[in-house]
Amino acid sequence: WPDAELTFNPASGDDVKELLNLHDPTIVKEVLDGRLFGEADKADASMMKAMKIAGSKIAAEILAYRQESKFITTYGDSFTEFWHEGRIRSRYKQTLTSTGRLASDNPNGQNLPGDAKSFMATDSGRVLIDSDYSQAELRALAEIADEIAMLDPFRAGKDLHDETARQVFNITLSELKKTDP
Repeated sequence: WPDAELTFNPASGDDVKELLNLHDPTIVKEVLDGRLFGEADKADASMMKAMKIAGSKIAAEILAYRQESKFITTYGDSFTEFWHEGRIRSRYKQTLTSTGRLASDNPNGQNLPGDAKSFMATDSGRVLIDSDYSQAELRALAEIADEIAMLDPFRAGKDLHDETARQVFNITLSELKKTDP
């Protein structure tokens, strides 16, 4: 941190506001319309994202810390109960859903954030397959309706939601990604 003598709790909104007021006042004023953080202001995730987009390295570090901390408390500690023979084995069930899709539990492997997949490995000579029916319903609808505006992005390997937002807001994909948390 900029001040080696400063001690603060990155999970404490008051500590974070004080830190940002001291070390990123220009960015704080930019985000908060010319003023510093006050008691009524929140240093929540949306505020930290706005600060990060405005260029605050401190806010970026705090966001990363909070994300990792949440991952550990949500998944890290609870995974030990599912640890068997050096692996975490989720149960997959097809009869739990009315749609016929697979459901996962103990633990729910389908809700893991993308960065958790870096912890997954296979034995030598084996392959781990990660698949997703990405926008399957929209793809089927596009085919059935023969809707070119939907078919073209799919055929070009683009995400339909990204393409729609890009067109609605008349911005480039890189501009859109800058606003995406």
